[in-house]
Amino acid sequence: MTEERFWKIVEEMGWTETHYDVAKRRFMKTHPKETAVAFASLFSRFKDELYKRAGLTAISDSCDDNLAHIVGLGLAEYRRNMDAPHLVRESEERVDYKESFAYCIPFEEDYALLTDDGYESFIRSATALIVKLDATDPDDVPPKLFRRFPEIREVCELLCARRWPEAVTAYHRYFGEGYADDWPEQGYAIPNFVKTLEAYRL
Repeated sequence: MTEERFWKIVEEMGWTETHYDVAKRRFMKTHPKETAVAFASLFSRFKDELYKRAGLTAISDSCDDNLAHIVGLGLAEYRRNMDAPHLVRESEERVDYKESFAYCIPFEEDYALLTDDGYESFIRSATALIVKLDATDPDDVPPKLFRRFPEIREVCELLCARRWPEAVTAYHRYFGEGYADDWPEQGYAIPNFVKTLEAYRL
């Protein structure tokens, strides 16, 4: 990947106007995973160059987020900070950055989520939950939770059958528009399953 193409993609991502999840999905729908790998490599290089130019000697989450943010703002801002490296340190001190442009860049395995085959691990979680429900003694759980078992089971069975739209519709019908906070069972596997489907498959 050329530097020119890298910066064009950065511009397309619209980092300051969008959430990183949206930018990431936009990237994946526009560019193949090979592009993501090359992009990530150049991204790391530009961050490292900023780090060295600013004379930084330690790394932290805030430092990394700040460096990523500067790259995410585009070529002009990157050059401005390279020419005046004190700006890198000052923006971190002011917490004048957004977390985190790095999250916009998909991993190779993220691309599997664009196909049904990418959901095998999620399906295993749903299957395990069905097994757990079937093995649960009603006396071991609160009655309020036990009454929700048929609804939980229906959602899990639809997910296991890869009937994505029906599963997502049933999930929200029974458990509201939210995700983890509205899910009655322990664990976030099913809410995350539904959320990921809505992002990548629906």
